[in-house]
Amino acid sequence: MSYSKSVLLASVAAVQLIAAAQVRAQDTASGPAAESEHSDTVITVTAFKREQDIQDVPAAISAVSGEALSSRGISEAADLQFITPSLQVGESQGNTAFTIRGVGFNTVGSPAVAVHVDGVFQPRPGQGDLAQIDVERVEILRGPQGTLYGRNANGGVINFISRRPTNDFEGSFKASYASYDEITLEGIVNVPISDQVGARLVVSHNDQRQGFVNNVAGGPDLLDEGHEAVRLALDFEVTDDVTVELTGSYVEQDGAVYPSIAQTTPFTTGARGAPFGDLFAFQGDLYRALGALHSTEHHTTTANDPSSSDREAVTLSGVIDWDLGGGINLRSTTGYQEFSADYRSDFDGTNVTIYQGKIIRDSSTFTQEVAFSGSAGPVDFVVGGFFMDESYSQDLSITEPNGNGSFLPGALLSFVTPYYDTQAVAIFSDLTWNVSESLRVIGGLRYSEDQQNTFQQFDIFAQIKINPTTTISLGNQCSAALPELNFSSTTPRFGLQYDVSDDSTVYANYAEGQKVGGYNTDGTCNDAYLPEEIKSYELGWRNSLLDGDLTLNATGFFYDYTNLQLQQIIGTGVSILNAPRAEILGLELEGNYRASSDLSVFGSLSLLDATYKEFSVFDGAANAQIDAAGNRLNSAPKVSVNAGFEYSPNFEVAEGGLTLRTDASFRSATFLRESNSPQERQGAYTVVNASLTWASADDRLAIRGFVTNLLDEVYLTQSQWSAPINSRTISWGNPRQYGVEMLVNF
Repeated sequence: MSYSKSVLLASVAAVQLIAAAQVRAQDTASGPAAESEHSDTVITVTAFKREQDIQDVPAAISAVSGEALSSRGISEAADLQFITPSLQVGESQGNTAFTIRGVGFNTVGSPAVAVHVDGVFQPRPGQGDLAQIDVERVEILRGPQGTLYGRNANGGVINFISRRPTNDFEGSFKASYASYDEITLEGIVNVPISDQVGARLVVSHNDQRQGFVNNVAGGPDLLDEGHEAVRLALDFEVTDDVTVELTGSYVEQDGAVYPSIAQTTPFTTGARGAPFGDLFAFQGDLYRALGALHSTEHHTTTANDPSSSDREAVTLSGVIDWDLGGGINLRSTTGYQEFSADYRSDFDGTNVTIYQGKIIRDSSTFTQEVAFSGSAGPVDFVVGGFFMDESYSQDLSITEPNGNGSFLPGALLSFVTPYYDTQAVAIFSDLTWNVSESLRVIGGLRYSEDQQNTFQQFDIFAQIKINPTTTISLGNQCSAALPELNFSSTTPRFGLQYDVSDDSTVYANYAEGQKVGGYNTDGTCNDAYLPEEIKSYELGWRNSLLDGDLTLNATGFFYDYTNLQLQQIIGTGVSILNAPRAEILGLELEGNYRASSDLSVFGSLSLLDATYKEFSVFDGAANAQIDAAGNRLNSAPKVSVNAGFEYSPNFEVAEGGLTLRTDASFRSATFLRESNSPQERQGAYTVVNASLTWASADDRLAIRGFVTNLLDEVYLTQSQWSAPINSRTISWGNPRQYGVEMLVNF
């Protein structure tokens, strides 16, 4: 996107704010009657494990209610980037890739942006984007949250809080149809079984029959994800002081969501970094010699082999909330999760069968957290403990029926991680000393220990298939019971908060975080990577004005990273490398203005200077070692702008009301890999979403027309260098999609 377009976007946002101010001024002039039109705009969050007005939280946090998500048409976690400062989201290997302030996602190892659902930590990168339905609100904390959330929250935390049962019999049914032949159905029933027991059942179905990526070679389209989801919530009021919340959910997602789209025509003269070097190597451009086709058009592929995915997640959780008296509360959160993922993909992305892949991942996780919160004199406190036990296995299989530069035809490679167990234990505390009515001193500390065991052998096995009945085994190339890994960390938080007035507060925080290390098991032998550590300095200014109708927030921050974890495709597998040092300097501005009962405006600005300070790495694209010091971090645009408005005119249409919603999101040029080469640079772009909703006067019926990516912007969200095919593999943002939705409440 050109500079003129970015100026135009800023101008539009400015016009919206000016218009909103004018309308508000007119309302204010009309006297008390106008003030009565405004509803309570206080947002209560639990991000710091106690209820707080969001404007009183001394941290960079955004929160979006379920109603706001619905009005914006946000049904996927990826769409949160269009309303949240410094959040970038893309697709990578079938997973949603969260990046906050330039730090985030890896498809292997542990996520750097921790995702929690109803207080339960999601340990696998592929779990955080599974269907989130009937959401009460989403809380997004930016920056390291090492004290209260601990491991793997260096980039930040995303909390999904689902709706709980209410005291009324109620429900809803929603149906929508969108381009790309997408159908969505959702039903909700809330039943108060008794005065002490309530139940809420949610069922959701989604089926997209045409993929966003068109297969011009005649094979199936890609990115056609659908899901089936169900969640049952039961609440029990055991006594006046004790409540119990039980939740069970099942989600299955399928579709061709693991596309390998080559940026240039693949070729091979030897798979650089393959585990067997140049074994059986021969020279020549195999892909082109076999007549491979490759499309240079966006949102297209020439893949001939099937691509599919099947992810399943079962989650059971229980929360006990006990008022112990004396202002002290006990909250126990127990979670058990089973997650499995089966991906099949045409890894070479051409119409020639060269490089087929299959990845099967299975995980089962038990988590337990106990937290005491309350007040002791002038001190507000949260203290508690956390335990996690996760068992994980993976089977990566690669077949090369026609061979390539390192393998004869019929090659089969198998990388097996049969059992990888992680146990994590932590104790934590977070204290706020109310020195006076205006001044607070903040302190927190978390001690964590991680223990990782494989217990069984990690194997790299290879064989060459000579014909349908004859196979030559190349033996077990790596067989080792990997040594146990142990990590420990102490992550503090210190800060001050001062209320300038009843409507304004400032704060300063220092915090540390750690993301655990581990073993690379996708194709390397006995290769460990180091923990990632961060030191964060943050200044914030929070303002709630005009009786809460106007919020203006500013946050400045500086990160000092050690051993930043980055994902690379090395040989035939995905590995994590450490960049010794990186620094991030940033500024965020965020505002919401409810000008009247008819008009609301919001906007945010994020400025980032995110660079590697020390990082020497082999770049497969250049076939050379490069010095990335001074290069920009991946997925860290210098400028991000979000702006939008919601307008509900004060007149009726067919005994109902209209609401117009428009959201625009601008990103400046972004580098997708550390080499910062022109081929890995996504130019500036703007995504605009819009909707028009009619709702009946009694709110029982609503019909919404919507369009996403109105300008049909074409942009990349992910890029990786794939050594076996000597090409970059890329992911596109979703193209323009439009549709209609009907909601019936009862």
